[in-house]
Amino acid sequence: SFPVGYPGPPYELPPVANLAGYDARGWCYCESSWASIGNKCPDLVIDLHDTHGADMSGVDTGEAECWASLLRGGQLRRDPPISPARFEAELATRSFTNGKDDKPLVAKLYREGFTARMGVCARLVFAGHGWGPAEVATMAETLSTGCAHNLEMLVLLSNPVGDGGALAIAGMLPHVPKLRLILMGDATVGTEATAALRAACEARAVDLRMISKVGEVMWWGLCASVHSVHDALGEGALE
Repeated sequence: SFPVGYPGPPYELPPVANLAGYDARGWCYCESSWASIGNKCPDLVIDLHDTHGADMSGVDTGEAECWASLLRGGQLRRDPPISPARFEAELATRSFTNGKDDKPLVAKLYREGFTARMGVCARLVFAGHGWGPAEVATMAETLSTGCAHNLEMLVLLSNPVGDGGALAIAGMLPHVPKLRLILMGDATVGTEATAALRAACEARAVDLRMISKVGEVMWWGLCASVHSVHDALGEGALE
């Protein structure tokens, strides 16, 4: 239903109104793509239009339960960050009310935001996003642009990376010169792909920690405090 005082149906839209859905709109696509950049906790990426059944009032359940209900109803599966070039190609398929002016502006704003945020990331935590080979390959393609030149730690625990994802990670290593540590699971990566990734990591002096399925469960607690773990790396905290 429409909010109180809103000019509800029949509501006459102007002839130039953009009637495309959220995902097909240029500005909305830019905003959702921004949310995938950098080291944002997955709990902070919430799709508010997908909260059907969530108690948003907080009156009967209390503020904490209201927030928990919102998270259950609207937590968004996070996509891998994409490069400005790939974003601009995708943007060409989105609609704008004023595409002539807005499309180049949105591309410029995304490029500036992407460059600024990825350039300062020392650690990227992509644990538990459900990324398979295709998503990991997209992430690797993005990092291969040299955007994350200060990246030191990459966490991919609890993602079915697969052979294709492992090989994509191996290929991106020359483009992340400061990378020191990769944490990922080993359950979905075969013997040959594992050997190729280990060889690539050894060539770049990157510490590759491939954790078993049981070990991944134990590591989830550390994922929540990965920043402090990273800061203690020099003292051998992960030994």
